[in-house]
Amino acid sequence: MSFSQDKQDEITSKLADLHLEKYNFPVEIMICLPNGTVVHHINANYFLDITSMKPEEVESSIFSFSSSFEDPSTATYLQFLKEGLQKAKSYLP
Repeated sequence: MSFSQDKQDEITSKLADLHLEKYNFPVEIMICLPNGTVVHHINANYFLDITSMKPEEVESSIFSFSSSFEDPSTATYLQFLKEGLQKAKSYLP
């Protein structure tokens, strides 16, 4: 059976297309719904750029809630997850 004839592969292909719409080289960190909708995403290079800067060089909102975290990458990732959860709420009934 070819890729295009297999119903499961068709579903997988559609899900992959949803992710590829948001993908940017080399790695994209994504929060997705079970149906494949990308709710929030950040490029790994941008993430690394942010986390390599000192907190005073970055928008204070990224580090504002992170007083208990000394590691900028932890604070930035937690902020990313928090934003993703906020954005996902708009998809809930």
